[in-house]
Amino acid sequence: MSTQLFSACTQSQTDIDVIVEDTQIMLNVGEKYDITFSVTGDGTKSDVTFVSSDTSVVTVDHTGAVTAVAPGIATITVSIGEETGKIIQITVNEKMKDYPVISGSFIQNGAFLDYSDTQLSRHFDYLQEVGIKYLVLSTSAFVNSDGTFADIYYPSQMAMDNKGTNFDDKHSDMTERMLRACQEHGIKVYISPAYSNDGWTKYGISDPDWYVSFAQLNVKVAREIYDLYSEDYGDVMYGWYFVPEFANYFEVYNDELYSRAADMLNICINGFNDIDPEMPFLMSPYFADFEPYSDAAETAAGWDRIFSQVSFRQGDIFCPQDCVGSGLAKPQTYLEYYTELKKVVDKYPALSFWGNPENFKQSDWTPAPITRYVWQLKQAAPLVDGFISFAYSHYYAPDVIKTAKYHEAYKHYYETGEVVWYGESDSAKPEELTFQSTVNGVRITASFGNCKYGISYVEIYRGEEKVAVINTPFSDCEDSTLFFTYCDAVSESGSYSYTVRAVDYLNEQVGELCGSAEITVSECISVGCGYTTDYSGVQTYPDDGVRLTDGKFAQTDLYSDSAASGFADVSSVSFVIDLGELHSISTVVARGLSSGSGGAIISSQVAVSFSETGTEFTSPLTVDATKSPVENGYSVVEIETDDVLARYVKIEFVGLRNWLFIDELSVYS
Repeated sequence: MSTQLFSACTQSQTDIDVIVEDTQIMLNVGEKYDITFSVTGDGTKSDVTFVSSDTSVVTVDHTGAVTAVAPGIATITVSIGEETGKIIQITVNEKMKDYPVISGSFIQNGAFLDYSDTQLSRHFDYLQEVGIKYLVLSTSAFVNSDGTFADIYYPSQMAMDNKGTNFDDKHSDMTERMLRACQEHGIKVYISPAYSNDGWTKYGISDPDWYVSFAQLNVKVAREIYDLYSEDYGDVMYGWYFVPEFANYFEVYNDELYSRAADMLNICINGFNDIDPEMPFLMSPYFADFEPYSDAAETAAGWDRIFSQVSFRQGDIFCPQDCVGSGLAKPQTYLEYYTELKKVVDKYPALSFWGNPENFKQSDWTPAPITRYVWQLKQAAPLVDGFISFAYSHYYAPDVIKTAKYHEAYKHYYETGEVVWYGESDSAKPEELTFQSTVNGVRITASFGNCKYGISYVEIYRGEEKVAVINTPFSDCEDSTLFFTYCDAVSESGSYSYTVRAVDYLNEQVGELCGSAEITVSECISVGCGYTTDYSGVQTYPDDGVRLTDGKFAQTDLYSDSAASGFADVSSVSFVIDLGELHSISTVVARGLSSGSGGAIISSQVAVSFSETGTEFTSPLTVDATKSPVENGYSVVEIETDDVLARYVKIEFVGLRNWLFIDELSVYS
């Protein structure tokens, strides 16, 4: 709110002073507002005119009576005669709703570095469509543990004077581009000054010198950003976000660590307060509901000890992640933490308690369905003052996830309060379980009718042993019938019993299928055999020279599965397996991850050749790997031979398109 004095001159050059209050106004649709103003000098109030820049958003009559028509931003121009006096910005929001919605979201620069201004504006259109009023812009500067700068997203002189070996400023315009887009769309910004992933992980508050210097650096970065942008973007620079995430690992805290945590927060809050006392402070820690992390009551008690030493100001916000998306807390237990935390926050009148509902599923880094997301909102709504979510931009926006279904589903809920459930019942309907023999076992296909909240994944058991977890592709989550396929490799022929259990997005078992299969397997002659490779790329996910022929198959569709090895930065990679002696070979199977996890995708082609001596190989048998069946996220490339006689088998992945993760190379006699 501001009261501003301006002067305008009539054609007779008589000075007229006009005082206009509230040059920035926020209204809900349907609300009315009377512009307060006064005129001195030779003018009268009847000389003043009011013009709306967009009557579809706000209208104004000759007396200055404003009516909010529709969500958006418009200006009212106050004039006397032919001279323009003052422009008043009106932001119109949706009417207050009687069901919970998010009012803010996190947004990270990385996803938008290559966006044009037009593309960025379109992204912000999506946010505006669902009532996003606040954005947490993360992060302005990344620093190394030694305090030198790495990636920066604003033109920092400090960074130029203290570059790390990994310094990168080629996107130093991003902060301003984000601020401009927010200004154009009426969105307020919490700015994240700086973060050091390696420093926070390595030192945190365990090292008093490091945390103090890092907190002080945050204040310096905040000051630099404020000085750069507050004049042009002060209307949208709303608050500051504390990037480091404290966890509820209070079992290891002593008095000194509690004091250090509070001290780190105080350094930032007091420093931010010196920059601009009107800009609130926001933090969003996480918790886990399993050992060695603290339970709900202990977590709240830990934060109480920290809060009691922190100089919070009116309007500062404690906004814990609900940890449902990350899987650190079960949907059934996270509310226990919110309940206990609210009791503590209520002891500190200056502090507000908000929730951070996670709209993703971290086990496969996919969007959470609207069914689970709304459930999270409704569960937490009675306890919190509002929601800022991680992260609409990255998991629901159509331009980022390349489908509009999640945005349209949430938009429908936002506008109507209605959710389109995925099934009529809380339970999934078991439909069919089939088995088909493969060269190394059996292909299992299970189908379920979908349930209310949707099937998140199925677990497949061979007897009592869980052999696989198969996630529902996020493109299929709303389908009425869901199909899950898995190839189970077994070492011996025989009769095997299988159970497939469906689990919904609230982590409840909702359906089960059981059956038996008679399996006749070919002899896998490559298990335990040594192999060599010509790989010369990056070693981020190195192979140990054993894993690819150990007979152990991945149980998940994630790049982090312990059965898989990763290969990148080369156009092709080959492996030569030494079978130890001559064998008559019937089939070669190569499995490459294609779920998209970690950017994983099968190579364009797979080629197989054979040798009796290891020096001269036959002409390769080459197949189009992109057309191979995908089972449990893995492309299963199966190449049959004419019972070739060989000791050495060369398997080459040709045309790598991104990360290639291989979990097994199999040769059958």
